[in-house]
Amino acid sequence: MLREPPLITDERKQAVDFTDPYAMAQLAILANANSGIATVDDLNQPGKVIAVKKGDTKLLDQLNEFIAQSKENGEFDRLAEKYLAEEKKAFDEYRFKWFFDFE
Repeated sequence: MLREPPLITDERKQAVDFTDPYAMAQLAILANANSGIATVDDLNQPGKVIAVKKGDTKLLDQLNEFIAQSKENGEFDRLAEKYLAEEKKAFDEYRFKWFFDFE
């Protein structure tokens, strides 16, 4: 069963801090490999906290710096070419906006 991923809402902003956007998708999340998040269902557990702990500005700044650098140096494009080439081709064919295209 497909479930809606958590959204950035004013209510959730009271509990956690969010990075700058880094992908355009129904579901995209940067998670620690040891987070236990493997499927969308893992994101929808009652009481499950996802994103940056409120007030952890050091981590938030580090993540935003990584995202900005990855946009500037083409890292997101390289990842797309390496792992998402077929998906990118389909998006282009249907003239859909690509995940990492923010312009």
